[in-house]
Amino acid sequence: VENSPHTIFLESGGSAGPDSRWTILAFDPLWRLELRGGALWRIEGSATASIPGPPLQALARAWPPRVALEAGAIAEAGALAGVSIPFASGLAGYLSYDLKDQIERYPHRARRESSCADLSLGFYDAVWAWERSSGRGWVLATGLPEKDSRRRVERAKARLALQWERIVGA
Repeated sequence: VENSPHTIFLESGGSAGPDSRWTILAFDPLWRLELRGGALWRIEGSATASIPGPPLQALARAWPPRVALEAGAIAEAGALAGVSIPFASGLAGYLSYDLKDQIERYPHRARRESSCADLSLGFYDAVWAWERSSGRGWVLATGLPEKDSRRRVERAKARLALQWERIVGA
């Protein structure tokens, strides 16, 4: 997955400790938001749709609602008892320097040197996490965007199976 587009790898630096506890891997986002050329786009598979309006207002409308997952849907048999993984699902990606043009108005003296999007965020429903101090690892899948808990569990299992196949190259 290291060569897959939109893979995120969050590595805590320094010695393992309270401030550098986790390593997190997420790939194959369900959908993405990209800000290019002053327009926000939602990209899901091969479908691309422009979200109308000023980019930051469009981003606020496109932001997914907070979802509280029941503990049983995330952890089976207490596998996560006492563990608080900092990123279990949601948006992750990057904000470029050129996003400043959407926040504040500056004279355009310099020309763009990069073709990167001003903002690129993926919605990750499955996350691989390792606790650096203990070496223990977990994989979490939320089953989002399903709303029904039974269907969400089935979706989470299917996503984990698909991601496992990608990791082991099956």
